[in-house]
Amino acid sequence: MQQNNQTTENASNQQQAAVQSLDDRINAATIDTYQDILPTIAKEQSPVKRELYCAKLAKVIGVTKPAINNEIKNMVSPLTPETDDSGEFGPKYMTARFDGLVDLVLDDNGKIMFLVKNGNGLELMESWADTDGTTFYPPEAKHIKFQLVSASNVMRLINDTNDQQLYNDMLTFFKRFSYLDEDVWPIIIFAVFLSYMQDHQDVRYIPIIYFYAVAQRGKSRTAKTFLSICYRGIHLTDIRSANIVRFSQNLQATLFLDVSKLMKSLEKGDSLDIALGRFEKGSQVVRVMNPDKGPFADQTYFDVYGSTIIATNEPADSILESRCLTVPIANKPDQYENLIPSMGIQLKERVTAWRARQMGRPFPKVKPIPGITGRLWEISEPLIQLATTIAPATVEQMNRVLLEMSGQKTDDLKDTTEGQIVAAITELAKFDGSESAPIPVEEIRQLVNEHKSEGFKLLPQKIGKRLHSLGIKTKPLKGYAQVLISRRELDTLKAQYGLQEQPEPEETLPHPTTRVDAANTTDGALVVSGRELQGVLVKTDEETHQGYLDLVGGAVEVTATETPVADQPKKTSRINWGEIAEKAALEDQDAPTAPDCIAPVIQVKKVPSVRWTRD
Repeated sequence: MQQNNQTTENASNQQQAAVQSLDDRINAATIDTYQDILPTIAKEQSPVKRELYCAKLAKVIGVTKPAINNEIKNMVSPLTPETDDSGEFGPKYMTARFDGLVDLVLDDNGKIMFLVKNGNGLELMESWADTDGTTFYPPEAKHIKFQLVSASNVMRLINDTNDQQLYNDMLTFFKRFSYLDEDVWPIIIFAVFLSYMQDHQDVRYIPIIYFYAVAQRGKSRTAKTFLSICYRGIHLTDIRSANIVRFSQNLQATLFLDVSKLMKSLEKGDSLDIALGRFEKGSQVVRVMNPDKGPFADQTYFDVYGSTIIATNEPADSILESRCLTVPIANKPDQYENLIPSMGIQLKERVTAWRARQMGRPFPKVKPIPGITGRLWEISEPLIQLATTIAPATVEQMNRVLLEMSGQKTDDLKDTTEGQIVAAITELAKFDGSESAPIPVEEIRQLVNEHKSEGFKLLPQKIGKRLHSLGIKTKPLKGYAQVLISRRELDTLKAQYGLQEQPEPEETLPHPTTRVDAANTTDGALVVSGRELQGVLVKTDEETHQGYLDLVGGAVEVTATETPVADQPKKTSRINWGEIAEKAALEDQDAPTAPDCIAPVIQVKKVPSVRWTRD
C-alpha cells in the first residue's frame, strides 16, 4: 500500500515538473523562440490547458491569443491527434491527392488505403511519403461522403479492356432511373468518364453539366445517378464557399449543386467566383484567412477546378452558362426505379480500373466540329476525344447535340444588350461600296431603346462602354461620337451574335405554272403552283374540293391520269387565293383553312379529266 502511494506521488511530481518546465519555457519565450514551444502546446490533450498556454504565451511575447491559436492550427492542419504505430501521441498528416494515386479504396478488411499506379501495375499502400520525407495517410472514413470501391475488385478488372461494353452498361444503368433524348446520353456518360480524368495532362477544361428545367422533369434523378458512378461525387443542397473550397482543394471532388435559385444561392454563399472557375484547370480563388499576419501572408489561394453538375429551375447567368453544356430535359413522365447509391458500385469499380489504365496515356487528337468554336469547343473537345477511343459510333450523336447547343447559345446572344447593339449597327451601316461606315452612337442608342420601357433604356455612357467591350472603336466627328466599323468586323460580330443574313434561295417558292399540255375542256380545275405540289390537280366541285383540302393537309396521296391533247390553252387568268378560301368556307364551314405553304396566287385553266386514287 505504501509502495502504491509512493508511485502515485512520483507520477504526480513528474507531471508537475513537466508543467513547470512548459511554464518556464513560456515565461522565457521571445519572438524568436516561441515557435519551438508550439508543438508541445499542440500535443496537450486538454483543450482547457491548451487555451491557457496559448493565452499565456501570447501575453509574454505581446501578441493576441487568436494569433497563437491560428498558428498552431495552421501548423497541424490537415492533421488529427492520433497515436502512431509506436504509441506516441502526435499529429497525423492526411491527403487524398498526389501524383500516381488512382483513388482511395477499401482493402479486404474495410480499411481505407491508397491505390497507386506503379509502372504498369497497381500497388496498395497504407501511407505515402512526400519528396521532403513527410508521411501522409488516407483520410478517415468520417471525412469521406462518397462510396469507396474495393481494391481487390479494381485490381482484378485492370485487364478488362472492353471499353465499348462499359459504355453500353453505363447507358443501360442511366436509363433505369430517368429519361433523356437518345442523342443526349453520350454527353452525360462521357462526362462521367471525364470526371476520372481531371488530373490528366491533356485535359485543360471540363464542361459544367447544366440541367435547367421546371420541377419534376428528372434533373435530380439524372444527376444523382451520375454521382453514384462518377469520381468522388458529393451532393450539395446548401452552397457555402468554405465547403466547396475544401471539397475542391482536398478531394478534387465532383460536385452536384442542387439548388432552386442558382445565381442567388451562389452570390449569397460567396461562391460565384468558384463556380465560374470550376471548368478550367489551374483556377484558384483567394480568401483572407489570417488577417493578423499582415500583407501577403494573410491571404490563402485555393484550387477550385473540378467536375460540376448543376440542377436548377431558374436560368443561370450568361457568363456561367457559357461554361456549361445545357442538357435539355424532355417531358417524359413515367415510372422509374429509385436509385440507391450502392447500385452503381460495380460500374464505379470498372471506371476506376479504366482510370488506372488511362493514366499516362495521351488523348487522341480530334478536329474541331464545323460550326462549334470558342469556349464551346474547348469544353466539348475532351468529350469528343473520349468518345473517339471508347465508343466511336457516338461521335455523330454528340456532334448533332453540340451543334444544337451552339445554335441555341447563338440565338440567346441576340437578346443580350450586345446583340441588340450589333443588330442596330447592322441596320444603320451603309457601306456604299466602301470598307468602313461611320455611324452616330446616338442613332445606335435610339434604335436599341426603341422598344424598351422608360426604366430600361440605355444611357449614352452605357452604350459607349458596351461598344468598347465589343471591340468597336468610336471617334468624335463634328462634335458627336461616331462608330467606325469595317465590313469585315461587322460580319464577324454578326456571325458571333447569330445575325448573319441567310443566303437567298436559288428559286423562290412558289411560281405560277403554265401547263404546256393543257387543253380546253369543259372540266375546269385548279393547278397548284410550286415544286412541292406539282401534278396535284383538283376539281372545283364541292366533292373534289374537300379531297383537295385533305391532300394539302397530308391526309391522302393522289395520282393524276391525263389524256394528252394537242391544243394549248388560249387564255389563263389569275385569281386571289383569299377569294378561293372564302368561297370554300361558304360552301363548307367545316373545311380546314389552307396551310401557309400554299401559294398565295394560283392559276385557273382548262385541264384534262382527273381520276382520284386514295392509297
